[in-house]
Amino acid sequence: MADFVCLLPARLRRYVATGQRDARGNVVAGLAPPEPILVWAWYISEGSVELEGHAGRVSFDATCYPPTSLAITARDEIELPGEGWFQVRLVADYDNNPLWSPGLADVKLRKVNG
Repeated sequence: MADFVCLLPARLRRYVATGQRDARGNVVAGLAPPEPILVWAWYISEGSVELEGHAGRVSFDATCYPPTSLAITARDEIELPGEGWFQVRLVADYDNNPLWSPGLADVKLRKVNG
């Protein structure tokens, strides 16, 4: 049984390659249609995460805790109920430790405008 049961609804749009190429031959990417997901918790708060000092700072507007089994990656988008869509900026996997594997990811989100 999982340590944390995910009961809060949200939606996920995965960042995927479209199979097309632009004029320079680069792969064109986009967002897949939204799919419903369940998360353990989420909250709105502005902040930043320090990565290797001030030059590696990642700003965020919200934090979400989805199951690691969803394999969420940077540039995916998550819709939080009543708050709109947010782009995934940073994913920290709590399962990556030798003592405990709760099955949750700590996902930092940035608000998508438009």
